[in-house]
Amino acid sequence: MNKLIITISLFLLLNNAHAQVLNNDLPYIEVLGKATLEIVPDEIYIDATIRERYLKNEKLSIEMQEKNLIKALQNSGINPTHIVTSASNASFVEKKSNSGEVFASKRYVIKATSAIEAANLFMHLGKQKIDEAQIAYTTHSKIDSLVQEVKTMAIKSADKKAGYLLSAISCKKGKPIEISEMPNKVFGATL
Repeated sequence: MNKLIITISLFLLLNNAHAQVLNNDLPYIEVLGKATLEIVPDEIYIDATIRERYLKNEKLSIEMQEKNLIKALQNSGINPTHIVTSASNASFVEKKSNSGEVFASKRYVIKATSAIEAANLFMHLGKQKIDEAQIAYTTHSKIDSLVQEVKTMAIKSADKKAGYLLSAISCKKGKPIEISEMPNKVFGATL
């Protein structure tokens, strides 16, 4: 029984080795090119939420806070077209006196075009008592062309690497047989 298992194992190993030789009949070198490019984002998206609430026994309405939000935008130099309402809702809150009240809230996405503009916005939002704001995400307006530029840099890096590796063994590189691209994930997004 052991002789049969050993014979079958040897046959499979020899068959596998023979198949590898047939598939790789052309000599080749496989290299990986890498490139990075540091950019400064020119699109900074900020989530800001305003909620109806009481401040010193005075109810701050959504309308009044929206005016304060627009004022903060103007004071920080942000284009008024760069604000979009992303959500709005209302909640019923019961009070101790068995009467209830409805409190509304609205969420906005505001686009700043620089870190200085975003910092100014946060400062002016704080002055207007709008304290629920955070950076949602950042990007660049020319991200597609920047990604293309980095991919070009990476393939040039791979070409250079193949050249000096082959020159070390006195060989010359020819035309590429295959070029493949690995997906690049940045913060969960495939570029």
